[in-house]
Amino acid sequence: MDKTAKDENELPLFPGLLPYGHTVGAPAFRPTERGVIISKSAEAMNEQVEMQKRQIAEQVELLKKQYLELEERRVISHMVYAADFRFKPEPGEIHHLYQRDNGELILSLIEPEAWSRPNLTYYASVRMLHDMTWDVVRKGEAFVNNF
Repeated sequence: MDKTAKDENELPLFPGLLPYGHTVGAPAFRPTERGVIISKSAEAMNEQVEMQKRQIAEQVELLKKQYLELEERRVISHMVYAADFRFKPEPGEIHHLYQRDNGELILSLIEPEAWSRPNLTYYASVRMLHDMTWDVVRKGEAFVNNF
C-alpha cells in the first residue's frame, strides 16, 4: 500500500502510518543524544581523515621531489664521469660541466661567468660529495631543457 500522495502538495494517503508527525500540532523533532553523538563523531572523523590525507599528499610531494633530486644526481654523475678533465676532482670543490659543439663533455674549474667560449654550452655547476657522487649546485639552461 502506498503511504504517500502522488503529488507532493497533497496530504499522504495514510498519514497515520507515517513515522513522523505531519501536522503543525504534532510533536517537534528533537535529535536524540545518540544522533547528536553520531553526527559529531562523523564530523570529527571526516575532519581527521581530510587532515591525514593532506599530510600524506604533502609527504608524497616531498618524496617526489627527493626522487627527482636523486635522479638528477645520477644523471649528472654519469655525465661528469663521461666528461674529459685533466685534473683530480676533490670532494667539496665546485666544478663546472660544459659540452662542446661536437657533443664532447668537459669538466672545468672555470666558472661560466669567467669563461666566454662560444663553442661551449654550460650544463651545470657540481660539487663532488665524499661518496664520489656529484651534487648539482647550479643548473644551466641546457641541463634544465634536457632533463
